[in-house]
Amino acid sequence: MGARGGVGASTLALDLAWRGAGASGAPLLLIDADEEHPALDLLLGAATMEEDLWPSARLDHVLLRLPDLASGAANLERLLWGAPSEGFRVLLGRTPYRESAPIGEEHLDYLYRYHLRQNFPTIVVDGGSVGREISASARFYASVADWVVVVTHEGETCLRSCLWALEQVLALPGRRQVAVVASAMGGTGVDLALRRVERTAGVRLGRPWVPASAQLANRRRRPLAEVDRRVLAALDQILNAVSVPGGGPE
Repeated sequence: MGARGGVGASTLALDLAWRGAGASGAPLLLIDADEEHPALDLLLGAATMEEDLWPSARLDHVLLRLPDLASGAANLERLLWGAPSEGFRVLLGRTPYRESAPIGEEHLDYLYRYHLRQNFPTIVVDGGSVGREISASARFYASVADWVVVVTHEGETCLRSCLWALEQVLALPGRRQVAVVASAMGGTGVDLALRRVERTAGVRLGRPWVPASAQLANRRRRPLAEVDRRVLAALDQILNAVSVPGGGPE
C-alpha cells in the first residue's frame, strides 16, 4: 500500500506479482484493492480510457457470481483477467464510477476463504493509498497477510503519511511482517524522519527503489505480453531492495 497516491504501490505490486509468478510456477493471484483509484486495469491493458475490456474480472461482478461459484456453475479462473503468456490471474477493482453499496467484510472473507485462498497459494494485493485511513478492502487483506509493504517517497509530508499507515497496519489483529520501501530517494535533510519510520516499522527502510521500474511503468499500459523483457533485470534489483533481514523467506 502507498503512503500517498502516486508513490508507486501499484507498480510495485504488479512487478512483484509478475516476477513471483515466473519464479514459482505456482498459481498466483494479483488483487486490486484500491477503492479510490484502481489502476491495474489500465496497467495490464484490461481496460482503456473509454472501454472496460474485462468486466467479469471486477470485484463487484465476482461477488455477484458467488452463488454460481459455490454451486460449481461458474469457474473462478475463467472470470479473472489472465493472459496466456503470463503465469498469474488478476482480480480487478470494482467497476469505476459505479454507484453501489459498500462491500462488506463478510463478503470479502467468504470470497477469500473459500475461493481465492483455495485456488491460489500466493496472493499479492495492491492496497492503494492510505490517506487518513486504510480502505475497508485493504484493511481486510492486510489483516490476513503475511507481509505488508508500505511504499513512500522522501520528504516529511509523505513520511508522516507513511507513519499514519504504519500505525494503522500495526494496530490490526493478527501477526504479520512489515516492510517500508522508498520509491524515490535523492535529497537530504530527512534522516530524522527516516529513522522514526524505521523505528515504528521495526525494520530498516529499503532505499532507493529502482528508478528503472518507474520509467517502464508507462509501457505497461499495453498488455504485459508486449512489454520489453528488459523489465526483468529491474525486478531483480527490486527484490533486493525490498528484502528485509528477518531469518525467513523474502
